[in-house]
Amino acid sequence: MASLLFLAEPSFSVNLLAESLRQLGYSVLVASPTDDFSAVSFDSFLFQLTASSINDIPKLRVSYPGKPIIVLTETGQEEMTIAALQAGAESFIHQANLPRDIGDTLSEVLHTSTSQLKQTMFLKRLTGLTHEYTLENDSEFIGPIVAQAEVLLHKFKLFDESDRMRIGVAIHEALVNAMIHGNLEVSSSLKNDNWDDYHRLVAERKQQKPYAERRVKVQLQAEKGRLFRVVIRDEGPGYDVSAVPDPTDDEGCENCSGRGMMFIRAFFDEVHHNARGNEITMIKLVAGSTL
Repeated sequence: MASLLFLAEPSFSVNLLAESLRQLGYSVLVASPTDDFSAVSFDSFLFQLTASSINDIPKLRVSYPGKPIIVLTETGQEEMTIAALQAGAESFIHQANLPRDIGDTLSEVLHTSTSQLKQTMFLKRLTGLTHEYTLENDSEFIGPIVAQAEVLLHKFKLFDESDRMRIGVAIHEALVNAMIHGNLEVSSSLKNDNWDDYHRLVAERKQQKPYAERRVKVQLQAEKGRLFRVVIRDEGPGYDVSAVPDPTDDEGCENCSGRGMMFIRAFFDEVHHNARGNEITMIKLVAGSTL
């Protein structure tokens, strides 16, 4: 049977409740919320609810993240019960129903707690993860993709904040290239002539076939302690990568063409295109790692 740490100020009624639980086969230790019970082994808290004790729940949640908290309530404590659940308690039992409900409630919260612990242990053994997305040609999707890349980079502790920001910039540029220049076939050279014409053509082609039906495929791959890989593929006709203007020469720095590729090549260690020119693979290596 489960062991309970019953947090309540000692009293005759508390001792009666504890004894009733022992008769049901549970191991029960009564302690004050202010006591030091760090060396005590138990499965769950049983927490007697009072107006002042609610403030102890967040502290318990931080100090004992794997131990569920079951609140013991009385009639008239409905609002306090809600506050306790919002503060971090997992469940509650009305004091009058304690012998009847303790078994099912404990089983539920302990099952959930065990599942979460196993999930945490499992994730510690995760060595890599790949996310794949299919996007319409809408720039509103670029921010969420960059955010998902950030999630993967943080999950696997890849690179520092500065590198993560640069990776985000490069992904943004590559997605713009795929959506606008690849699928919609709108050249960035139009920006040099007339920005209004550029945006007008983008808006038109988002509604026209075959441009509007094309999609962008995105793959984000993180490998623990090794690399972060991004593959972006559009459904446009492709382009000759060697024909992209060099943005580092004097003339290139003054126009818009090629700036995206400059960021991509500067912020990733490896950049490759397929033969058709409609897919780009960008790889950032952890220091000391190789492909």
